[in-house]
Amino acid sequence: HQAGFRLITVDVERVQVDFGDAFLLLDDLQRMGEQHAPLAPAPLGRDALLAAAAAYQHMFPAAGDATALRASFEMTFLIGWAPDTNEPAPVRARGPG
Repeated sequence: HQAGFRLITVDVERVQVDFGDAFLLLDDLQRMGEQHAPLAPAPLGRDALLAAAAAYQHMFPAAGDATALRASFEMTFLIGWAPDTNEPAPVRARGPG
C-alpha cells in the first residue's frame, strides 16, 4: 500500500436509468463531465447523431415505454483509512483461503 492507507475497500454499484431519448442521455453525460469522452477529432454531424440515437434506442429500450431508452452507470467507491492507534483490526478473510 504505497499511499499508506489501511483497510482498503472497493465497492462497485451499477445503476440503470431510463431516459426519454438519447439526447437527454447525452445531456446528462455532459453534465457529469463526460463531454470529452469520445476520441473523435471533430464533433459529430447531425446525421451521425441521429443515427447513433436510433441505434441506441433500438439496442437499449426502456421497459414499458416504446420511445424511452435505458442506460447503465457503474460507480466505483474507494475507501481507505489513515493509520491510527485506534484503528480497528481487519475482519478475518471469508471464503476459501
